[in-house]
Amino acid sequence: MRVAVAGCCHGELDKIYETLALAERRGAGPIDLLLCCGDFQAVRNEADLRCMAVPPKYRHMQTFYRYYSGEKKAPVLTVFIGGNHEASNHLQELPYGGWVAPNIYYLGLAGVVKYRGVRIGGISGIFKSHDYRKGHFECPPYNSATIRSIYHVRNVEVYKLKQAKDEGETAKATKFLALDKCLPHRDFLQVIEIDHDPSAPDYLEYDIEWLAILRATNNLINVTARLWNMPENNGLHTRSVQKGDVDMLKELQLSLLVILLLSCGFLYQLTLKPSCLFSCLPPHKSQQGPEALLGKGRSIVFLETSERTEPSPLVSCAVESAAKVYPEQPVVFFMKGLSSSMQLPPNSTNPAFSLLSAIDNVFLIPLDMKSLFEDTPLSSWYTQINASAERNWLHVSSDASRLAIIWKYGGVYMDTDIISIRPIPAENFLAAQASRYSSNGVFGFLPRHAFLWQCMENFVEHYNSYIWGNQGPDLMTRMLRVWCKLEDFQELSDLRCLNVSFLHPQRFYPISYPEWRRYYEVWSPEPSFNDSYALHLWNYMNQEGKGVVRGSNTLVENLYRKHCPRTYRDLIRGPEGSVAGESGTGNK
Repeated sequence: MRVAVAGCCHGELDKIYETLALAERRGAGPIDLLLCCGDFQAVRNEADLRCMAVPPKYRHMQTFYRYYSGEKKAPVLTVFIGGNHEASNHLQELPYGGWVAPNIYYLGLAGVVKYRGVRIGGISGIFKSHDYRKGHFECPPYNSATIRSIYHVRNVEVYKLKQAKDEGETAKATKFLALDKCLPHRDFLQVIEIDHDPSAPDYLEYDIEWLAILRATNNLINVTARLWNMPENNGLHTRSVQKGDVDMLKELQLSLLVILLLSCGFLYQLTLKPSCLFSCLPPHKSQQGPEALLGKGRSIVFLETSERTEPSPLVSCAVESAAKVYPEQPVVFFMKGLSSSMQLPPNSTNPAFSLLSAIDNVFLIPLDMKSLFEDTPLSSWYTQINASAERNWLHVSSDASRLAIIWKYGGVYMDTDIISIRPIPAENFLAAQASRYSSNGVFGFLPRHAFLWQCMENFVEHYNSYIWGNQGPDLMTRMLRVWCKLEDFQELSDLRCLNVSFLHPQRFYPISYPEWRRYYEVWSPEPSFNDSYALHLWNYMNQEGKGVVRGSNTLVENLYRKHCPRTYRDLIRGPEGSVAGESGTGNK
């Protein structure tokens, strides 16, 4: 097969593909594959440019963004590695490699794939001895040091590639090809012929041996800046036990024994203490902060940005239903009105607070915005803002807080008027409120995802609290349009844009906001909501203060009875009792 090899690309995809077309016309046939050997510059937008370690005068968009947005498609399957002039925030999202645009594949920090039976391996970055034994500790926002160290090769990637040796394989020659950058009158591209398996697929495949190596070396991943040595002899084996190891094991056994004894004593003391009725959280929850709860990136997050500490029945139902649908994941409710001790005033007898506190996987913790916004683009904005003079401050501060929490820790954010009914299968997703329009009432991402970082930057750059939704659903929509070429949904199918899913309106908004009152009506027959993961009740529209009444047989009553039974049992009364309107400030 005919393979084109390019030197430093520097984002000049249009020029490279034009050169390939010329080579095809002059050569012996079509080119099957393009390999780009560094400085690819997969720049999607201006935020990516700021994450490149180059002087400002060299920060140009070039043409990759056209292929990223779908405006163009690479005419030849393209595989590339990273160099030292890259949009590091973008490539950091794909440490194991992946598609950065249709028909354009990044090999990752180190990677091996197969095409037509030919194994293609590569390692990204450049070598610097002082960083070689460190872990991949860098993350946005980069400083003057980490914006460079992030592309320095680490020993763990070299170690992985060294496991691919086949003992029965005969020695082969290594051919070295030096190419220039993509400039006029430079030798930046060469076409070579490579033997291949005619019966092998003509599409990119994972390499099975490489996947096995990734799994076997997973325990070697280091995300700190401390120095780290690989196992001896470059082999995946258990090293022999030395005297020092035996001493260390004895110390570890002794430490575990002490911990076990202390734990037993602690549990015994708990059995002697009277239970808290309404004024405090269960003891096993009281010492856990955001980092401990959210550290695994699987949490369900709710927010209350007012001083309110008495959850309404709807808020209680939202949190309880999430805890019921996600029993193995922490459900974390940030409340600005809680003190740092995470306790209500001693005279408080709020039943909803007590109800939620008693659920094993629900955690109610204080919301400290100043601390939350640290190390994000929102920090400088928050320190300069006069909250008392801002329009829609409760909603704007909620918009900002949800972005920062999910960027820092990952997980799923939900408004407090969303009733969960089944698990959400997507990891990185936005929820469509309508065709080509995103909500921000529910979304989920892995930690430190570049999309949310860019949302926070855009939040500050285009801040205007006088425009309703400008920092919320409008922000999500305009950023999604930067990332993707939005299209209409086809039937009930979700849309996919690189590593972000755009979920169909039926997933969370089967009843649109103009029809919000239908939740408080009697249905016959009742809808199944089989295509939905959760239901948004549009509480902000409920200015009439409609509530849930026991025995009314309305749709919302039946949703409470099924998906938040504790709330229904303890907080919902019959028509003879007064039911307060479902007020709440953190909802949209």
